[in-house]
Amino acid sequence: MSLRTRLLGLSVFVLLLALAGWTLVRSMEQSLRQALEQALVDTAASVGRKLLEQTDNWPAADGLYIHPASQPFELDGHDDDWAPWQDWRQQLDSPTPKARASVLAASHQDRLHLLVNVRDRALVTADPVAGPGDRIVIVVHSAGRTGQTTLAPVAPGWLSATEHSDWPRLHGALQPTSDGWRAELRLLEPARPEALAVSITNVEDRQERQSAVMLGRQTAQPLVRLQPGMAAQLSVLLPDNTRGWVITPAGWVIAGADRRRTAPPDQTEAPGFQRPLTALAGRLLGIRPDPALTNTALAARLDIAERHAHDQSAAWLQHSDTGLAIAAAVPLRVNGQLVARIVVEREADRSISLAYSAIAQLFTLGLAGLLILAVVLIGFAARLSTRIRRLRNAAERAVAPDGRVRQDLAPISGSDELNDLAAGLRRMIARQREHQHYLQSLASRLSHELRTPLAMIRSSLDNLGHAGDEQQRRRYLARAEDGCQRLQATLQAMSQAARIEHALITETREDVDLGRLVERYTEGCRTTFGAHDFSAIVPSGRRARVHASEDLLAQLLDKLIENAVSFAPAGSRITLRVMPRGPRIAVQVDNAGPSLPDGLAEQLFDSLTSARPGQEQRGHLGIGLYVARMIAEHHGGHIRAVNRPGGCRFEVDLPRGPDQELR
Repeated sequence: MSLRTRLLGLSVFVLLLALAGWTLVRSMEQSLRQALEQALVDTAASVGRKLLEQTDNWPAADGLYIHPASQPFELDGHDDDWAPWQDWRQQLDSPTPKARASVLAASHQDRLHLLVNVRDRALVTADPVAGPGDRIVIVVHSAGRTGQTTLAPVAPGWLSATEHSDWPRLHGALQPTSDGWRAELRLLEPARPEALAVSITNVEDRQERQSAVMLGRQTAQPLVRLQPGMAAQLSVLLPDNTRGWVITPAGWVIAGADRRRTAPPDQTEAPGFQRPLTALAGRLLGIRPDPALTNTALAARLDIAERHAHDQSAAWLQHSDTGLAIAAAVPLRVNGQLVARIVVEREADRSISLAYSAIAQLFTLGLAGLLILAVVLIGFAARLSTRIRRLRNAAERAVAPDGRVRQDLAPISGSDELNDLAAGLRRMIARQREHQHYLQSLASRLSHELRTPLAMIRSSLDNLGHAGDEQQRRRYLARAEDGCQRLQATLQAMSQAARIEHALITETREDVDLGRLVERYTEGCRTTFGAHDFSAIVPSGRRARVHASEDLLAQLLDKLIENAVSFAPAGSRITLRVMPRGPRIAVQVDNAGPSLPDGLAEQLFDSLTSARPGQEQRGHLGIGLYVARMIAEHHGGHIRAVNRPGGCRFEVDLPRGPDQELR
């Protein structure tokens, strides 16, 4: 198995292990959460059914909500006493965005108090000459009686009714604000009205006081109060460790009860990190607390009524004091009409701890698995590094610092890329050894080849200086010229070999039909070498194509034909043959020359090797067949020479071109 496959397998295993663990915990957590949600929804529905059976009169669906106050109000026109309820101001109807007003209502010891905030450019007070200014109209309904009182301030400070009416009776205080004015009122009689309306006549222009904007309604609206009797019923119906609220369709709380333990035995000594872990796990597991229910202990209005208007639902929330909790809301209907909703909340820290237990188990198992995997990876890396060091040491021992090959590269164990690398290094070192041997033999042969013509030139020149007659001088000059020609032929052969090597790098390849190439080449040989009979044998009706350089193949044939012409007797036949052999194609050149000497068939294709005897060796450096071998190997083929009856044969074996077939 390859190193890449092993590393890929280990990586996939780690990813699958993490994914499987996360999927398991996620599935367990979702199942647990859904079970908790459904159980709490069922609990809320059961409490709601019993509450419907025990309650006959339900408060109005909408109206002015009365907040219960535990401290008395200081009637001074400021809103310091109203700080707990500033977020639940109820807006009065306004025909224009320039003027807006809101009202808050609270009750202390059965006394109704009102806080009216008006956003206006300036307070316009009443003036005996200019006329009335900004004023407040209070409409009260109680015990079948309806009354109205108007408050028209003449200056900031104490407020009293401008109409001399003994019912309803109220007084208050008014103060200007940065964006308008504020009035704080106390209703003296009646003490517990059934309905009430607040409207503001806002004068925009001090000069044109008849032009005013009416804010709010003059029709009394029902008052929504906490229901102590309903709260007592709810306290009896709620199960332990829960708290609940009954809210109007608009979300106002009319009853609440808390059945939670103040100090649960299993949570009193809980570690300090439990709740932070609760929040963190909630986020990791996808529990997103609903901000509508946050701080429900102090809420007078729950927005869950607007979020879940028709169906039973559950939501998760995060309290700063109690941690993670779950709340369920169930609608209550009488004759198909929505009269209220019941909201039940239960702490979820202990329940969700089951999910933490699963996470802890997964962490333990995952940690053990990762440790085992780490040990395996460390062992694998150590073995791999050891093999790499051995390969490095073997390569350093095989090649000397000066570049000479001292020994073959020792094999290493394995069947992966590292073993392939070692095999490649062995082949490279073997080629380097061959090239080193070639350079050594080349230097020896060049020294021999160059020594003879240089000696001829030197001796001829020396003798030329002592020649006594013209005939001797011409003979010595002819010998010197012969030596120069041999030296020139040697240099030309070496230059030709260098050009061929450069052409092997730069020449582009194309699809070449060997049959047509050999036929055309044979026609040219008949003209060039008229002393010999040339014939070509190519497949009839077939195409023998290779992917090669046509110019280089022609030079290969040049070297083979030059060799055949130099050895074959005049008038003999030289045959060129193309023979397809499955995925390869052979090109054969047969000549009627002498047989190859024993043991020389392989050496013929080395540089500076020739089989010509005696005087025939002159002018032949032994480069031609070496060039032919280079061209054949460059195209992925090989060349060989064999004896045959009546002569010898040179055969070049080449691979077919891509996607080529015999036809």
